[in-house]
Amino acid sequence: MNYRTALTELYTPGTAITARATTALTRGQFVAVVAGDDTSHPNVAVCPAGDRPFGLAHLDADTDTLVGIQRGNGRCFRVPATGSITAGAHVEVGADGTATTHTTGEVAGTALHAATDGHVDITLA
Repeated sequence: MNYRTALTELYTPGTAITARATTALTRGQFVAVVAGDDTSHPNVAVCPAGDRPFGLAHLDADTDTLVGIQRGNGRCFRVPATGSITAGAHVEVGADGTATTHTTGEVAGTALHAATDGHVDITLA
């Protein structure tokens, strides 16, 4: 029998992956992939406002430590929020990697409930 080498799957969408925090992160902050020294893990930092996020920090993390990143369309999480957000509104990345009502940035998710500063439950886009 002749076996062929299968494609190597690096990450499965919708699961947590491990990344290297290049800046301090707070649980639930949106993160983005950035340049860094770790070639075994993606390097992440707080996602800039309006950008498309890579995922969410699973735990608080110090600079240069490994941290789980939650990803996947349709997954639901309670995340830090800024401003008033209505139920069903699209959210984007706001200041300091928080969720805020979508205006001109990339849609990061949809609010499941109304919220005002603090936290909001979202489903990821």
